[in-house]
Amino acid sequence: MALAARRALRSLAESGALFCQRLCGVKTAASPSGGTAAAGGSGSAPPRKTGIAHSRFTHGNVFVTITDFEGNARAQASAGMCGFKGSHRDSKFAANAVAEQAARGAAQLGMKAVEVRLKGGFGVGKRKYLLRGFKQGGLTVLKIRDVTAIPFNGCRPPKKRRV
Repeated sequence: MALAARRALRSLAESGALFCQRLCGVKTAASPSGGTAAAGGSGSAPPRKTGIAHSRFTHGNVFVTITDFEGNARAQASAGMCGFKGSHRDSKFAANAVAEQAARGAAQLGMKAVEVRLKGGFGVGKRKYLLRGFKQGGLTVLKIRDVTAIPFNGCRPPKKRRV
């Protein structure tokens, strides 16, 4: 029984490695055949045309990091880096400028399209202006995904007030 379970796990690992190889264009350690993933057997793969844009809105700033699908950061920007000071960092115009600067940095590296993952930013129109900034920076938005953390039960409430 344990031998059958081991065989099943091994076949699952190999099929997962083949799936990862097809999806990302990268060979993994568990793949059955060795070699490099690049065409022609060269040592480095060509740059990927798509990536993930992680955008985070806080109460006083806007952050955008554009990564490849392995999680390596390719371009980043924040409202403070774009020259906004004080409460201006938390505005729609700042979100637009941040997305545009990050998109231009990624476009210089050969990126054409991004999946956008938004965290926070329930202000007035900030998300819309952020997406507009990616378009102005030369990137196409493929998907928009909200990854804002939602508490299941929240924090413990304060004690009842006794008068």
